[in-house]
Amino acid sequence: MAGVPVEVLLGRRPLVRRLERLERRLDELVTALSNPRLLAHLLGGLPAPARRELQSIAGETAALVGGLSFRLESRCQAGACYAFARHLAQESGDRELEAYALGLESSLASAPATSGVPYPATNRGAGDAIALLDEAEAAARSVSTVAAE
Repeated sequence: MAGVPVEVLLGRRPLVRRLERLERRLDELVTALSNPRLLAHLLGGLPAPARRELQSIAGETAALVGGLSFRLESRCQAGACYAFARHLAQESGDRELEAYALGLESSLASAPATSGVPYPATNRGAGDAIALLDEAEAAARSVSTVAAE
């Protein structure tokens, strides 16, 4: 679906309706995933290794939801998902996921607005994109260093 002009999609009503349903479900998932109290309640009583693993899985899910949101032109939601994925990666100690989420945030910060109007929550610019990439590289290097040991 990436790269398909909206005008083409509008001619495909059933597909558009399915995409709209998917977007509503993504909104619900983002709301559930981004509720810190809910996550703390669900994960609070677990042993640390299990909690970290579930945080990592939730972070990967948030990154995937962000990617779908980005493709559906919900850039603000994509940014929120990527930031949440990074937060969960940091909480769980998953440096690979952190590097990935930072890379996603960087690509979002540097992505042109398809409508010609910048997206409010992602109006960050090239400077932020480069800073996020630098952070992603640092996180990736730390993963490489640990793997080499």
